[in-house]
Amino acid sequence: MEIFLNLRQKKKFDLIVSSMSFQWFKDLKKLFSHSFKLLKENGDLAFSIPINGTFKELIFSLKRSTNRKDIPVLKFPSKEKIKNSLLKSGFKILSIKEKIIKRYYPSCWSFMKRLKTTGTNFPSSKPLTPLELRDTINYYERFFKTDKGIYATWQILFVFARRPK
Repeated sequence: MEIFLNLRQKKKFDLIVSSMSFQWFKDLKKLFSHSFKLLKENGDLAFSIPINGTFKELIFSLKRSTNRKDIPVLKFPSKEKIKNSLLKSGFKILSIKEKIIKRYYPSCWSFMKRLKTTGTNFPSSKPLTPLELRDTINYYERFFKTDKGIYATWQILFVFARRPK
């Protein structure tokens, strides 16, 4: 991600597009300010990003199944934080839409393996002990299992913004 923030271009871009990667940047204001500088006047920024509410069942299960008060859960940005960071960076927001997607998986384990293939890790910034992992999976499957399997919520924000003249 630092590669993008270190990108220096003499020519400006008409369009910057990102699908499900901006959540990995620690400082959204810095990311959007840099994107603003890379765009031509009337240049567009289009992106999708998971926001708070994504994987809420897994995060809930993690918090409830462990006895640790300090469990370091990864956090997704809020819609408001994204909007404010864009506006502070100088962008005009043309469209911002939130979509909640519920996906079903055969088991919690298959869901976590699927996350791994997308580059997403378990929603904890520190590794869990084998016991904590087992308890989290058991809790998840006990409370979020249906006849279709377990479900996971993806809360995605789709944004289209423009650098004004």
